[in-house]
Amino acid sequence: MADLKSLEERLSEVLKNRKVFRNVFGHEIVNDAHRADIERINEWDKSDLKAFEEKIILLEKEREKLDAEKLIADKIQLRRSNYKDIDHLLLEAIAEKEKGRPERMVEYLKLRDQIRDKFPIE
Repeated sequence: MADLKSLEERLSEVLKNRKVFRNVFGHEIVNDAHRADIERINEWDKSDLKAFEEKIILLEKEREKLDAEKLIADKIQLRRSNYKDIDHLLLEAIAEKEKGRPERMVEYLKLRDQIRDKFPIE
């Protein structure tokens, strides 16, 4: 089991994102939510290191979950921004395909596949 100082350091690190705390322990509707969160944390019994560590572990797990969600969202956004660079080609490809010339559509789809491969989400 960790000592109080190391637990407080872990708590400080995990609380850099207030959303982590609010997702785990709920959100109070008050004028100063940040102060309310701090007051709630100050009420924790830090002499019971095991219970204190369990709360920190919950927060760390939530932070990992939020970090993973953000990583996926960032990857999706990066892929979308690259798709925007070739969107104008789609209109041309559709028009050409309507005229019986599917070559531009094939080129467009190859570019789209290259972007998908370059910026994987999984």
